[in-house]
Amino acid sequence: GAQLFRDLVTGERDSLELRAPTPTTSSSADDQVPLALYQRYIEMVDRLTATRQACTVDNFATSDIRYSRQTAQVSISAPTADDGSTAFTDFDITSGDVVPKIQLFTAWSEATFSAVADSAFSLESIILGQHAEALGAALESKYIQGLTSGGSVTEMEALFSDQGKDITAAAGTWTVADLIKGYLQLAGTGYYYQPGSFVISGAVAEDILGSTDGNDRLLLQMSAQSSAADDVPFRVFGKPVYVTSGAAADASGSVQACFVTKDAYHVQDVGSIRFTRDQYTAASRGAVRLVSSWRSSGWFVRPEGHVAMKSA
Repeated sequence: GAQLFRDLVTGERDSLELRAPTPTTSSSADDQVPLALYQRYIEMVDRLTATRQACTVDNFATSDIRYSRQTAQVSISAPTADDGSTAFTDFDITSGDVVPKIQLFTAWSEATFSAVADSAFSLESIILGQHAEALGAALESKYIQGLTSGGSVTEMEALFSDQGKDITAAAGTWTVADLIKGYLQLAGTGYYYQPGSFVISGAVAEDILGSTDGNDRLLLQMSAQSSAADDVPFRVFGKPVYVTSGAAADASGSVQACFVTKDAYHVQDVGSIRFTRDQYTAASRGAVRLVSSWRSSGWFVRPEGHVAMKSA
């Protein structure tokens, strides 16, 4: 992995695709990034992206993608009489489809010719870290808040959006009970017992993590002997809680948290993460530019398994 990046920054190669290796006996396998390096990059991005941890991530070779989307909860009304005097109840499964619009995210770093010549190996960690942080932050902001283009044309759907089930709580006073109330909106549906997670903003996390009982003990501590010196296991109702960096400022009407079942929101990654060496743009400053690009998007597939939580 280090040698491949050395070749990139020193000009031995002009581009590099960061992708998991596939079993092959051809010489093309020599150009593939080792699995450990690929996993390292993905882990860094996922760590910065709550959406990718809480939701389903799909990988595609091309952007020709189509999902089947459920648009309403299926329900059955009166049963058919045993003697056959009444007809079967007619109902629509209310499903449709969605064609995700893939977006291109890019980040770049510059390295001077001196740095390339003197410390090419150490540049690997710097490049990986900088680009993972930049792309992770950009991706998370769009996953959470969505992206529109040309007025009402939706380019990416927002995880923090109202999909038909929602609750409100007073801004600045979020509690564990508010998260539980949101989760219980799924009671009586087919999504209540499905695996899922809470995704909350930093403002909500600040309120909840600091919540105490009458004895000034943090509510999320596991035992009466715990104190603020102990790490807080951030789970509510047995469900993991992820804190996102991509939420909008806490204001009246803004979604600040959600509960999402694993299959409700899908992230679509297309192709591989590509690094490109640009030796011309910054040449007059004695530097080489290294550009990374990643194609991704996010869309609801089962919106009935999602609950939005908004500030009143």
